[in-house]
Amino acid sequence: MTANTNQSKSTATQKWIIRKLFFKMLDNWFWIIVILSIALMTAFLINRYSSKLYESQVTIVKGSEDSGSEGASFVYGSPYNMNRINADYEKAFITSLPVLKEVVKELDLNMVYYSQGRVRTYERYGNNPVKLLVDSMSTQLPLNLLISIVAEDEHTFKLSCENEHWSTLFSGQRFSFNQPSQAGAFSFILERSGRLEGTGTWSFELLSIEDMARRLQQSIQVDEIRRGYSSHGSFAMLQLGIVSSVPERDRILLERLTEEIRLRDVARKIERTGRTMDFIDRQLEMVTDTMKLAADRMRDLKLENKNLSTGSSLVFDRIASLEEEMSRLILVNRYFSYLDEYIRDASTEDVVVPSSFGVDNAILGGVVQQYIEQHLALKETAQLQLRSALYNKEILTMKQQLRELEAILLESIASSSKANVILMESYRQQIDGYFQSARSVLSEEIVFTDYLRLYSLNEKMFTLLMDKKAEAGINRASIVSDYRMLESPVTFGQPLKPQKRKNLMTALLLGLMLPVTFFLIRIIIRNTLMSLSELKELVTLPVVGVIGHAAGPRVFGNGNHTDVSENFRSLRSNLRFYSRDKKCVTILITSSISEEGKTFITANLGSVMALQGKKTLVVGADLRKPSLKNYFRTASRPGLSQYLAGQVELKELVHESEQENLYFTASGPVPPNPAELLSGDYMKSMLKDLENTFDVILIDTPPVGLISDAAELFPMTDGILLVTRQDKTPVNTLKYIDHFIDDESRRKTSILFNGVKIGAGYGYYSYGYGYGYGYGYYSNKSKKSGLNIFKKHSLKD
Repeated sequence: MTANTNQSKSTATQKWIIRKLFFKMLDNWFWIIVILSIALMTAFLINRYSSKLYESQVTIVKGSEDSGSEGASFVYGSPYNMNRINADYEKAFITSLPVLKEVVKELDLNMVYYSQGRVRTYERYGNNPVKLLVDSMSTQLPLNLLISIVAEDEHTFKLSCENEHWSTLFSGQRFSFNQPSQAGAFSFILERSGRLEGTGTWSFELLSIEDMARRLQQSIQVDEIRRGYSSHGSFAMLQLGIVSSVPERDRILLERLTEEIRLRDVARKIERTGRTMDFIDRQLEMVTDTMKLAADRMRDLKLENKNLSTGSSLVFDRIASLEEEMSRLILVNRYFSYLDEYIRDASTEDVVVPSSFGVDNAILGGVVQQYIEQHLALKETAQLQLRSALYNKEILTMKQQLRELEAILLESIASSSKANVILMESYRQQIDGYFQSARSVLSEEIVFTDYLRLYSLNEKMFTLLMDKKAEAGINRASIVSDYRMLESPVTFGQPLKPQKRKNLMTALLLGLMLPVTFFLIRIIIRNTLMSLSELKELVTLPVVGVIGHAAGPRVFGNGNHTDVSENFRSLRSNLRFYSRDKKCVTILITSSISEEGKTFITANLGSVMALQGKKTLVVGADLRKPSLKNYFRTASRPGLSQYLAGQVELKELVHESEQENLYFTASGPVPPNPAELLSGDYMKSMLKDLENTFDVILIDTPPVGLISDAAELFPMTDGILLVTRQDKTPVNTLKYIDHFIDDESRRKTSILFNGVKIGAGYGYYSYGYGYGYGYGYYSNKSKKSGLNIFKKHSLKD
């Protein structure tokens, strides 16, 4: 049963906290509107005066053409497939410092211009009325300083900045627009192309190209939005974006950045093709020298012997065929020697592809192509000079793959060269056999045929190399970049910041939540009783009456007829059940905590009892904090503490007040042991003696929720009146009122709701009384609205 009661009280407490919050908000609607207006005004100012940040984007596609390494991919597996696009490398390449430096230099982005408005400063780009030209011979530059331009007239201006050194150099100097100017070692020309007047205060900031490139490196975002494969190879779709307050500059920047990437890609391909053509030229030079030597020898032989036989042509045709094959193997072995030397010397030049030498081994060609692409990718990645752990790991991985490819190539070169040597040795043996059979023929014919064969062999090699050179030249002329821009850079219409709608909604929520949170915390921390309905839900004791908020400590005696006086008369009527058939009724008045108005109730209840003709005694039993002095003239009169201590007689204790039939007993000096005095025999005998003299005895006691003095008097009284006060009595105290009053005393205990007022924002009562109540002496002016609270009315919250 107790558990259910406690749960019911907790539920009621939570319900009333929500109601109190609602009515507190209604009561403070003006301040809530003020806070809400301030929040919305703040959001409006932020939306109006904060810098607007726009996002500009451009989409580019990076394609990768097939390179003939499908055979190697089939043999060695996909880890060696270099056709795939490394998105991380592409992102690093696009935002690398060398690329961004070139863009900054082309667009003069290291010259930043600002105009100062009435509230904030704007960064400007394009169509500025001024432009700074810096002399490249300047040995000292005012880097990273905001320099203001102060126009003196249409032709002259001054410069100022906060840096002490440069401020000294600028001070006292007047510079001319469109004319060379000098400030220390800083030479410049400030061109003027428009009006400065009426456009705010202009200033500029000069940055180093590297500093501006690093700023852009931090600002540009590269995202891979798609990857796939087509009939021409793999491709990746990349999105470049930048956010700033100058979208015009950003669009130009992205377009120029894309163009720079394309130019560098083409330059890289041209360089690779040029190295191939250089290698072919060196081979052509060697073949040409050999052909010239063979032609000279054949000419000499013909001059020496004009009757050289044309016989044995069949044998020599066979020999020529074998030697042609040997020449191809020799060229292949030369390429193998070149490739072996290239790998072992760790050359940094681009390697020549095997197809340039007629090497038609698909597997070897695929591996070499993979080696070329891996070597190139590693070289370009290293040139980026990145310091992040991600790209260091990427370089290590690429180096490991390169070493694996080198090992495969060296092994393949060794085995292929050995096979070619064996095959050439077989060809030599066949040729020697044919020569043995032809030695019987004219020796001159043999020698001539040897030179003819050598010439023919080199002639074919020359033709092959020329074809390869022409093919490389055609490839070079038709080189295009793998990067393509799908469309021109665009800027989103709505700024990313400030987000006006979001800011306004946030301000609206904060403007509402701040007062709600404040009032809720305040109600939780100071959860006091506010309603008669709440009181009835929290306690099971009967409510004997409700007293309005009074204008002063005395309700009666001034001739005024107020609603509060009617409240006390109703209370007097409701307390009749205590008297029954007794000649004298003793009622103890207490409260849960201090300042709930128990003494106010005791004094004025005594007055209303006396008005009915009942001889009434008010006993000041609050020996710890006497308060009757505010209602009766107790100065220099013996008190209860003195009587209980045996210092005075009972007849000296009772004093007559200014009101007829109303008497009082002062509390007296504060004793060291009030609880013991109140529970002693003197108190019991005193009350017994007083019952023979008075009709009503009202005992003002200390708060029962704080100290036990009042509890000592419970058995000596006929009734107990527990005073509660609106907006003062803690709810938690009422929830545990059962701990303060024992079961026997609870049967004769009633609750009085004191200090009730209307217009406090809690709209709890449909009847209308609202009075000012306090513990000092206040104005006695009574409000006209009000009625008897014990008449038949529906008491609503």
